[in-house]
Amino acid sequence: MFERTLRTLQADGYLLEAIADGPKKKKYEVNVPRFGIAPDDGAPFCVEFNLVTPPAQFGVLLMIRTGPGSSLNNFSQWIVTPRAKGGALPDGYRVKHGAVWQAGQLDAKDEPLRGERPLEMHTEEAFFQFLEMDYIRPEERKAKWRR
Repeated sequence: MFERTLRTLQADGYLLEAIADGPKKKKYEVNVPRFGIAPDDGAPFCVEFNLVTPPAQFGVLLMIRTGPGSSLNNFSQWIVTPRAKGGALPDGYRVKHGAVWQAGQLDAKDEPLRGERPLEMHTEEAFFQFLEMDYIRPEERKAKWRR
């Protein structure tokens, strides 16, 4: 259904050619005039779709994607870095494949061991709670590196 909807949006002229077309991540340039909006500066407006399966991992991926992830304030990197290395993630856990895992659940190549499942984090709030932090709105997020 997801793929069919994207194809329909392309066929109807709302989305242009895919910039990234992976199995779980898709990125398109939006045909802004098709929405009745005049482009501001000629720069392309892009939209990214992330298919999160299982949905129980949505909160982790949403927090990483809403960042910020700039070189001046890389909140996204900080939250997935273990505390021992100055980040926010409790030691003994890893964020891989858009999910939180106990370190022992992953092999040497960061792939889940057979039968292992990541911790469930349906929302950003659940991920903040796991990090033992109060919820922070995206525009107020600041990396707090401890070195």
